[in-house]
Amino acid sequence: MMPLNLDKKLEGNERVVTPRGRKQPEAPSLSPSIAGSAQEAVQAAILERLDRMEQNVHSSANTNEGLMASALVKQTEMMEKVFNKPTESRRGVIRIEPKVHWPILTNDDLEVGEFFDESESVCALANDMRGLAPLERLLALKSSLRGSRSETYENAKRFWTENGTFAKDPEGVYETIKGKLLRFRKTYGGK
Repeated sequence: MMPLNLDKKLEGNERVVTPRGRKQPEAPSLSPSIAGSAQEAVQAAILERLDRMEQNVHSSANTNEGLMASALVKQTEMMEKVFNKPTESRRGVIRIEPKVHWPILTNDDLEVGEFFDESESVCALANDMRGLAPLERLLALKSSLRGSRSETYENAKRFWTENGTFAKDPEGVYETIKGKLLRFRKTYGGK
């Protein structure tokens, strides 16, 4: 085969063989000029070395290669445990979804303590009895408040959003709003 010279015109019966006309060789070549074959050779060498290291694990655990091989084997076992972890929850064909009615706190309600008891018990049912996250509980509280109680929440939210506490410490914000709303509860002396 002659090299391709683009500056020269072909004469008479000269032909240029292009790669499209050739069939690919069946056996993998170790020539780096064929795309991918160099990578395949490196991969084969790595796999061969890994096989040798695995074989040497049991026979020579004190050599550097033996130590490296045992570390790789342990790492592989740990990764298999992580990736092949059984699922914790059982899922069946039948799905039960209870409809929960959230308590509502209006201006006329004086049983604020009972409202929070009921609301927090509903929050505790969420996420398979693990409860709502603090920010979720704070947002759920907003949907349960009406009238001036909702305004108390909005004013507190506005204040703590400006200084960044609303997102950083939602549990503290919840407890503060709860404390403000509990000031309006019915007292036994007021009956």
